[in-house]
Amino acid sequence: MSKQVDALIVGAGPTGLALGLGLLAQGKRVLIVEKHPDGLDFSRAILVNADTLHALAPFGVSAPIREAGIAVDGFSLHVNGRVVSQARYVVDPQDLTHPVCLPQLHTEKILSDRFLQNGGEIIRGYVFKPD
Repeated sequence: MSKQVDALIVGAGPTGLALGLGLLAQGKRVLIVEKHPDGLDFSRAILVNADTLHALAPFGVSAPIREAGIAVDGFSLHVNGRVVSQARYVVDPQDLTHPVCLPQLHTEKILSDRFLQNGGEIIRGYVFKPD
């Protein structure tokens, strides 16, 4: 296989997709290769933090992530039915970059859709092996 691209990204997870969106915004031709043919069917993360949403805003994906997720103002850690730790976020109701709970597979779908809409290409089921 031969492709003319400015950037090759290995891995179509949130980091690779966000990097791809940033490069596309700079006018680069971007190819992402991903070893999993259909992506993962489970999530490694469930929270998109405020700083991430702020960084993704220029690429038009923050609003869809917020709409798909659940606004979070804190969390509690339970062990054997007992709260062992908890934290609260100070959230300004006017700030649209508050943390949201959204499984990674849904976050990846939003990022992937936007990456493809913006002209990027993803080849799934391909294992990159450098020479």
